Amino acid sequence: MSNLYHRYDITETSDEVSTNFLFFSKGGNEEEEVPKIIQFTYIRDYKNTPVYNLGFGDFDMNTGFINDEAMSDNGDVYRVFNTVLSTVPFFFEKYPNAALLVRGSDGRTEYEFNCKQNCKRKCIDLCHNFNRRMRLYCNYVSRKHGLLRVDYQFLGGYANDIGWFDFTEFDPGSLYECIIVSGKSLNLIYEAR
Repeated sequence: MSNLYHRYDITETSDEVSTNFLFFSKGGNEEEEVPKIIQFTYIRDYKNTPVYNLGFGDFDMNTGFINDEAMSDNGDVYRVFNTVLSTVPFFFEKYPNAALLVRGSDGRTEYEFNCKQNCKRKCIDLCHNFNRRMRLYCNYVSRKHGLLRVDYQFLGGYANDIGWFDFTEFDPGSLYECIIVSGKSLNLIYEAR
């Protein structure tokens, strides 16, 4: 993931609860920059392994607010995606014994409800934006699985009734509600409940 060339320059910042990477999406208009932030935040231990959430969104420089549901449609989705992916090796350098949870903010039920209220595509039954980010993440891991699994272990997860996820070995071509990635040397085994 570190050999992604078509990406933005990033600036790292850290505090007591998270490691952040700030960058500016320029798209086709160099004058209109959209500040973006990638945030790795500790959420819990699971099976004696610290798990961090990969958060991402537009960043309000004045308030510090992160809007993880924003779609700035700046015309640079792949460059932004590559920028996000390029931070994963930095995360594992800093936290080699941790796991990283990736989940799209557009996979929540309230997202679908809110999206349908202002839908430009006039979606009625099926929201086309619902789970769009997880489709993108799962498709990327599926396409690159053979190469990525040399250094990383991927597990796919589905929400369970106790407020967490049941995990299974990542099956390329499948759509999951979340993905957990860890360094290969950690050899995580997650048991379904």
